[in-house]
Amino acid sequence: MLQNALHAASAGQVSKAKRAYSVLRLSFACAMACFTLGAIQAAHAQSAPAAAPATPAAPADWTSTIKYSGEIDGGISGNVDSPKSGLNFGQSTTDHANQATLNAVFATIERDPDTTTSTFDWGFKLQGEYGSDVRYNRYVGEFNNQSSRYMGEVAQAYLTAHIGGLFAGGTDITVGQYVTPLGDEVIDPRANPFYSHSYIYSYGLPVVHTGGYAVLHPAIADIYVGMDSGVNTTVGNGDNNGSASYMFGLGKTVGPVTVLALVHFGPEDYHDNKHDRTYADAVITYKATTALTLTTELDYVNDALYKATAFGASEYAGYALNANTTLNGRIEVFDDENHFFVGNPLTNNAPILAQDGGVAPYLGASKGVTYGELTLGVTYNPPGLPGPLSTLEIRPEVRVDTAMNGAKVFNTDSMGAGGKADQVTLAADLNLSF
Repeated sequence: MLQNALHAASAGQVSKAKRAYSVLRLSFACAMACFTLGAIQAAHAQSAPAAAPATPAAPADWTSTIKYSGEIDGGISGNVDSPKSGLNFGQSTTDHANQATLNAVFATIERDPDTTTSTFDWGFKLQGEYGSDVRYNRYVGEFNNQSSRYMGEVAQAYLTAHIGGLFAGGTDITVGQYVTPLGDEVIDPRANPFYSHSYIYSYGLPVVHTGGYAVLHPAIADIYVGMDSGVNTTVGNGDNNGSASYMFGLGKTVGPVTVLALVHFGPEDYHDNKHDRTYADAVITYKATTALTLTTELDYVNDALYKATAFGASEYAGYALNANTTLNGRIEVFDDENHFFVGNPLTNNAPILAQDGGVAPYLGASKGVTYGELTLGVTYNPPGLPGPLSTLEIRPEVRVDTAMNGAKVFNTDSMGAGGKADQVTLAADLNLSF
C-alpha cells in the first residue's frame, strides 16, 4: 500500500507467533465446534423414530457434488493521452495503459454445503490464480518472491459448514483463506459488471483474509462476526504486526431490497499493534424490475496511526436488454482527504513490499484529492457459439476519471509531473469460463 511505501516503520520486532496462535486457535475452535455440533445433530436426527416414511431416494454420492471449474480473463485498457508513466492512474487491475493484459486464470475445486439442511453439512473451496491481477490480491508471506507482472498464488483455501437448527436459517461458518465479505466488487472478473474496478474496491477495502467468520441466520437479520490476521495477510511471518483484526455486521433482504453492512477493524500498519485501521462498507441492492438492478455502495476507511481518512460513494445500474446483453453504468466519488490511500505501484512487487514494511516506489498525489469517475459499458454473450465458447463474455467500456478539486494527478510521468485533471480510458476484456 502507498502509505507503507512512504512510511517504513522502525519499531522493534514484535512476536508474530502470538497473533498467529490467537487467530489459529479461534479458527480451529470454530471449526471443531462446528463439526462436533453437526455430528451430534446428525446422530440425533438419525436416532429419532421415523413416522412411516415413503421410500427414500438413493442418496447422492458425496464426491458427485464436488465441482471443478476454470476461468480466463484478459483485455486492454487504452488511454487516449498515452501517459509517460504508462499507467492509468487511480486504477488497479487495469493500470497498464495501452497494453494487452492477461488479468486472471482461475482453477477451482469446491463443494458447497447444503444450506437447507436442518442438521449439518460441510464443503470447501481451493482456488489457484495466475495473472496480472495477482499483484493486488496477494497474501503477505505466501509466494512473495515473485517480481514479474504475471504471478501465481493460492487465491482461496477454506472449509465451510452449515449448521441447522441454531437459528431460523441455521449458521454458516468459513475458516481458512478467503475473499473479504466486504464490498460489492470482487476478485472474480466475471462477477463484476465492468473490466475496471472502482476506487472503493481498489483503495477503500480489504481484498483477502486469513482467519474465520460466521454468519448467523435468525429471522430478524443475518449477523456476521469474524476474526482474522488482517488485510491481505497470513499468520506468523506472513503477518506485518502482532495483533488480530475483527469483523462484524448485518445483512437483510426485504422484498426487492438487500442490504449488507460490514465493519472490519484492527491494526494494519507495519509493526504497529495499537492503532486501528477501520473499514466500514454498506451495499444496498434494489431489484427494481426483472430487467433493472440498482446498487448503492457507501464506504469509509480510516487509519488511526497516520490520521488518514477517505470516503466513497458509488451507484451502479444494470439493465438486461435480453438474455445475452446487459447495459451497465457506474458513477462514483472517492475523497482521499490526506492523499494516503490512492496510488499506483511503479514496480510489480511494490504492493507486497510496502505492506510488509519495505520501501517501494509508488506514483501518488501530493495533496488531498476528491476523485470522480463515470463508467459506461456492456456485457455481451454472443449467442450460438459452439461448445466451450458458449460462455464467452465481451465487456467493452468507456471510463472518465476526474480530480474534482482540479489536482493534476492523471497522465503524468513516473515522477508525477506534467499531469492533467482528467483521464479517459477505452477498455474491453474477454472472459471465458469452463
